[in-house]
Formats: sequence, C-alpha cells, structure tokens
Amino acid sequence: MENIKPEISIETAKEETAPQSKPLSFGSYLTLPISEEERDLHTAHILKRVNEILEDPERVEMMSKVEGWRNQYEGRVEETNFPWPGAFNLDTGVTAKIQDAVVAQTQEAFDDVDPRWSIGPVLDRNMLEERKKQEKVLDYYEDIEMNNREDKEAIDHDAYLFGLGWEAVLFDIRYERVRDFRVYKRLEDFVKDFPNDHHKYPQYLKDLSEGRVIKIIVEENRERRRSPLRKHMEFEDVICPTDAKGVEGVEIADCVGRRVWKKWHEIKQLEDEGDYISGVSDRLRYKSMLGKDGTLVEDPEYLNKLYETYEVIYYIYITISGKKRRVKCLWNIVKEHQVCLRAIRYPFDHNHSYLIPHCIKFTRKGLFQDGIGSMLQDVHIAGNATINHILNASTLANSLSLKAREGSGAARKIMEHRWYPSSVLELQNMDDAQQFNFSTPNLASLIQLFAIIERFAQDRSGIVNYQLGVESPEDPEAPASKTIALMRKAEIKLRRYIKNLKRSEDEAGYQCLRLVYQFTPKDKLSEILGEEIDESKGFLNPAMRVVTNSTGFAIEKIFEKRDDMQMGINLLKDPMVAGDEERRARLWHLIAKTAGSNWDKKIIGIMPTPEEIQQLRAQKAQERQQKKLGVIQQAASKVLESGGNEEAARSAGMEAGQMYDNLLEKQEMAMQAEKQGVKP
Repeated sequence: MENIKPEISIETAKEETAPQSKPLSFGSYLTLPISEEERDLHTAHILKRVNEILEDPERVEMMSKVEGWRNQYEGRVEETNFPWPGAFNLDTGVTAKIQDAVVAQTQEAFDDVDPRWSIGPVLDRNMLEERKKQEKVLDYYEDIEMNNREDKEAIDHDAYLFGLGWEAVLFDIRYERVRDFRVYKRLEDFVKDFPNDHHKYPQYLKDLSEGRVIKIIVEENRERRRSPLRKHMEFEDVICPTDAKGVEGVEIADCVGRRVWKKWHEIKQLEDEGDYISGVSDRLRYKSMLGKDGTLVEDPEYLNKLYETYEVIYYIYITISGKKRRVKCLWNIVKEHQVCLRAIRYPFDHNHSYLIPHCIKFTRKGLFQDGIGSMLQDVHIAGNATINHILNASTLANSLSLKAREGSGAARKIMEHRWYPSSVLELQNMDDAQQFNFSTPNLASLIQLFAIIERFAQDRSGIVNYQLGVESPEDPEAPASKTIALMRKAEIKLRRYIKNLKRSEDEAGYQCLRLVYQFTPKDKLSEILGEEIDESKGFLNPAMRVVTNSTGFAIEKIFEKRDDMQMGINLLKDPMVAGDEERRARLWHLIAKTAGSNWDKKIIGIMPTPEEIQQLRAQKAQERQQKKLGVIQQAASKVLESGGNEEAARSAGMEAGQMYDNLLEKQEMAMQAEKQGVKP
C-alpha cells in the first residue's frame, strides 16, 4: 500500500465538509485474473452458499434462542394477566447479576496486565532482540491506538451470554479535515511544508524571497488514526458453517463472512476510491427485479434504503505461473441485486480469517457452544416464578377479598366499585357479603426455596456468591480463612472460561501485529522504537507467536502479594542474596511488579535496576584498578629514586599491589560482617 501524502489546500473552503473515514484501499496486485462471466458464476455460487448457511436448521434454531437470551439478560418479561390482572410479574435479574460479574472479572484478568500481549519464546537466541522490539510495538498500539474498549466488552458479553462472540480484526485509517494558521519568514520552510504545491502560489514565493513575512490559513486532510481495529460483530451478522468449531474450525471453513448494511452513497464513495468495481453503484439505482417488458426499473428510494451486503472469505482456483492453485479471496456482494461489489485476493498478508470466534466452553460439537444464557434459562424462569408467587401470595393473604350473593344489592355495589375498604356497605341480609379467608403462606420456606434456586444458578454457571461480592447464604458468618479458601477454589471454574477465551485473544494479537507490519510506514515504527529502521521493517518480518497475558483475580492477587513478600523475607536471610546488591535489586523489582498501583514504575526512582548496579560495579572496578596502578607506580618510583634497579622497582610495585588488594579484601569482609550483624 502506497503512503501518499494527503492533499493540502491553502484556499479557505468554508463550504467543504470534513471527509468521511477513508477505507483501506488495496493495491492492484490483489486483482483476480478471472473474466466477468467467471466472476458472475462465483458470485451466484457464493450467494447460494450464504443462503444455505442462513437457512441451516441449527442456525435458525440458535437465532430464535438468542433473542430470548437477550430478554432474559435485560429482564424483559412477557405481559400476562395470570393469576389476575395487575398481579406481580417481576424479573429477578439472576442472569444479569452473574453475567455482569463474569464479564467484569474477565476484563480485570486481561486489562490489569501490562503488556496485554507478549511475544512467545523463540529457539534462535539471535532473534531475542527482534522479539523484544515486536513486543514493544504491539504494546504501544494496544495502549495508545487500539482504544475501542466498548467493542471488546461487547465481544466478551456475547461470548458469555450466547456462548459465542464474534470480533473482526481490521486495519483502520482515518483522516480529518483540520484548519491551521501559519506564519512563514523563510522560503525554505514554505517549500518544505508544501513540496508539491508551492509552485501554485508564485506571489508567496516572491514575497518570501524578498524578505517579507506571509500569514496564511491552511486546510489539510490530517491522518487521525492508522492502527489495527478490533470490532465487535453482532451475533446475527456473521455467517459461518455450523460444523466449524473454535478458531481453527473457522479458519478452515469454506465460506465465512459478515453482513454489512450500506447506503448507496457509501457504495458510491468506495467505487470512486477504487475499492469497488466501477459501475456497480449505477446498477443499484434500479430495482432488483426487471419490469414486465424486461427492462430495468428505476428505484425512487435508492438513496434512502439500506442494502444488505455480505463480505465473504471464499476460495477459488486460479492459474498462477501455469499451475492451478487454491487461492483465498474476499468477495463483497449485494444480496438483493446479486451484484458483486468487489472480488479480490485476500488482502491481509497473515492469511488468517479476520473473523475470530470467542467461546467460554467447548463441550458441544460445531460452532455454537453453551453460554450463561442457556445454562441459566431454566433457573431464571424458576426464580421469576418463585418470587412472583411469594409476592402474589402475600398480597392475597393481606388483602380484603369479598364474596357476594348473586343478584343482591351488595353484589351490585361491589361490581359498580361503590364499595371500598372502611366504607359502609348496606346489606338486606348479613349473609349477602362475606370475606374469603386465605391462609398466610409459609414465607420462610418460599424464601429458602428462592435461595436454593440461586444455588442451582451457581452450580450451573460455576460462579458463586463470593465472586459476586456477597457472602454465602449457607454460612454468612464463615471465618475469613474459610471464605478466602472457598473463593480461591471457586475461581478455578471461572479461570476455565478465561483459558478458552485466551486462544482467541492470542489470535487477535497475532493478527494485529501482522497488520502493523503490513500497513504501518517505517517512519511511525521508528518513532515508537526510538531508532532508525530500514524499509523492509525486518524486525517485524519473523511471524512470531503472540501470547495473551492474564492475571488472577482480586483474591488471587492477594495471595500472590502475600506469597511474594514471604518469599522475599526468606531470601533476604540468605547471605548470598543479602550480600549481593544486584540480587537484592532484582528481588525488589520482582516484588514491585506484582504489588500493583504501578509500583513496577515507581520503584525505578528508588531502587537501581540490576543493569545500573552492573554499570556502577564496572565503574568502581575501573577506579579500583586505576588506584592500584597508582600505588604500584608510586612504590616503583620510590625504589628507582633511592638508586635501585628496575628489577627491584618491579618487585616493590608488585608487592605494593598485592598489599593494596589484601587491604581492600579485608575492608569488604568487614563491611559484609557488619551488614550481617557479625562482630569482626
């Protein structure tokens, strides 16, 4: 992809609006060597395959459940008049309570670690420096550029609620129109800022060459973003064969894609920029069905309607260098019109499917796995039924309910709502109106039943009350040691979900790093690394494995900090550590790394790093050697001055040097003994 300098205009164009987000334009090298007829045949086959996936009974059944799980999470209940109009029909929020807790703890497990991704181990020691640079670049983009946290939370939400969340790893380049006021005093500065446009303004060139100052207003398309983009895909918008399982299954699937709703002007803009086939927007100005006479009928709503398009990863066989090869392609199609918008070779060099599934469990065959929604659906319904029964039974037991003799005045007055509590009801016979006697329900048993249902939810999901921030109803007065032990045991279940999600996170990190290598200019990478790099960006060329870092949860951090401090105290009792300042520094830096609150950065100003200690040692050794040489020279000079020969001077110098070493050794031993509390 060519790095073209955005157009710069000095004229103030007030009527011009800022350009839309510019899509990623790929080069002509991705063009498929197929005819228009072959392209139409492939388009028809892709649409057929897309419809097969959309109409797959397993997918249709799953889509019908997804809406119910959304209602379950959001607490939407069906309106009903049972057992009487106005009866309680509340939602307990069991699913939402557990769902929000696991998503929050998952985000904590990933986000509290810096860097988020590490580069995996390498066998070749010569690649350690490249590995370090790749990790630094990936960490920069994750911290600074890839800031769409909302999409990441939505991906995790779908993964837990539905059992499957989708993300698309794209590369996003955006420009914004900015206006700047500039003052130029030198001709060289003006030409430097406008190397391609300065000749258009001869008057400015003349004024600057004559020593005058010019003031101008500049408008330009300034690059606002150039980085990988992790985008959340709605569950219904992704198409994938139902027999694909996990990241590997999606990678080898024959047809994977996503639905993208577009307006006509968006398609036209992509066509003008060269991303889409020339002339496709003209076809969409007409209805998909031909008229009675077989001609195209213009669609009066083409500017307002949304076009259902599909971007599909698809494989075809093409002839390359005389051999037929199976090539991965990217196809964009308008479903209603059956028109191909774009057909190119797969544009991403990593050649992996940019659509990545996220799952918390892999206990079922195929694409769709169990999530919190399916695990808690029955329990959620039971909880709602129980709480509403408790409220309705309590209402009946504590309300005045009358029965009246048919045809009596009392019955008429009650039906006409002329009676209310505390009012006088005139009766011809005292037996015309009587009160129903309802027994008070056993509320304690019903509330206990509700607690049992909550325990069912914990057993099904693996998320217990300790992880929700509340005490266990079974033992609310449990000692702290027991509570911590149960919390640590409970987190084993949640960690299982985290480990399954890490596989997808690893794939996302790998694709992000490869996209940086493919589309980021060397100047930007040089700024990140703080050093000059060549055009090949060779340090990014080895496709190394990316590993997602994740920490334990709150209780796990408590244990880690406590264990680190205890181990640190024990190590400081060892003379080999206590007497070696480099080992002590390394120990404190390790403890600071797990202490949190950015202590791994704060300690730098307090405790020197092992590298700094090595430098100080080298400096002291050099000073010691220089002093020793001075002592040797001084002793040799005294012998020579007193009339001795060179051999005697050499012996005196060697002896003086040995005495100097012995003296330093005694001093160091005395200092070590003093540190250890031992009297010499």
